[in-house]
Amino acid sequence: MATIGEADKVMSELAWTVQWSRPTQVDDNLRHGWVVAHGALDLAFAEHLTAVLDTALADHPPHLTLDVSDVWLIDASVIRVLIDFHERAAAINCGFRIAGANGLVRRVLEITGVLPMLTDEL
Repeated sequence: MATIGEADKVMSELAWTVQWSRPTQVDDNLRHGWVVAHGALDLAFAEHLTAVLDTALADHPPHLTLDVSDVWLIDASVIRVLIDFHERAAAINCGFRIAGANGLVRRVLEITGVLPMLTDEL
């Protein structure tokens, strides 16, 4: 049986491998109100995500969805971006939600208490 220290080391190595095997990026299909994120959404990517979401919001769509099914990490800076964006979208009657949250991403959304607001889940 592995010790906690050994498990942390394995997880750290796995995270490093995943991080470098797929760069963080956002694909957008703004005509359909769908934005797809890949990789790690962290402080280094928060500004770019804000710009992409703001571009999508500029056309005043009735709804926008951010697909995070291929995101393996999300941090507090991105949670703040998502909360702020949710509020701005609501102000112009645009529904905003996150789809595909699983694993660590889902757990972070649960712990921070934003899962129901951002995913329509209870």
